[in-house]
Amino acid sequence: MVNFHTDIIQQLTQWLTNPCQLCLRDQSKSICDDCWSKLPWLEHGCGLCDLPMPASAAAGSLCAQCIKEKPPWNRAISALVYRAPIASLIGQFKYYRRFNHSRFLGQMLAQAVNKKYTDQPTPQLLLPVPLHWKRGLFRGFNQSAEVALELSKGLSIPLDCHCLRRIRSTPSQQGLEAKQRSRNLRKAFILKQKLAAEVRHIALIDDVMTTGATSRELCKTILKQHPSIKIDIWTIARTPKPYKQ
Repeated sequence: MVNFHTDIIQQLTQWLTNPCQLCLRDQSKSICDDCWSKLPWLEHGCGLCDLPMPASAAAGSLCAQCIKEKPPWNRAISALVYRAPIASLIGQFKYYRRFNHSRFLGQMLAQAVNKKYTDQPTPQLLLPVPLHWKRGLFRGFNQSAEVALELSKGLSIPLDCHCLRRIRSTPSQQGLEAKQRSRNLRKAFILKQKLAAEVRHIALIDDVMTTGATSRELCKTILKQHPSIKIDIWTIARTPKPYKQ
């Protein structure tokens, strides 16, 4: 109970004073310019899954896994490497209902999208990764949908939160290896309604990409009904190394 009250007091204090969420000093922005510049931005990633790669890697280089098996999406973009402090911010957002985090997390991803689509058209529609209704009821919100809403407003791209549904309640993916994650998600999603004929390019929005199992299963679900559609994957953060295959 004491911890609960302490957490409430901390949230109220941060809401009333609006300090930087990282250094707790600067009160002009949710993340001050100094802390923003020090975030673990993903500058060099695999050309298909955005797995962090050495700075010496040529632009567009593929990781070993994508060379071995090309993923079903067109490209994946992550704003940051999943490590401190971004891992903590995402955890606070998902598990401690820090709803105000959705705004700056969405801004981080929007910045990466703007940087990486300078010479290419952006998707026509955003689709957040759905939660099963039980988990949504327990958590109280879908973190991917909240970030997607910020992206939709910031990038002026339409958003559809209803056409994808998670029909199986699966155990948490945390701690599972790639093959286990894939089995865990098999036939977990459905496309409730076909997309409009003019929609040829979409982006799936999620918080973190680890092995890509969720994105693969969703792509498989969508491509069954729309085999020629182009699918991009946008996530706030990407794990810095692949799990065991």
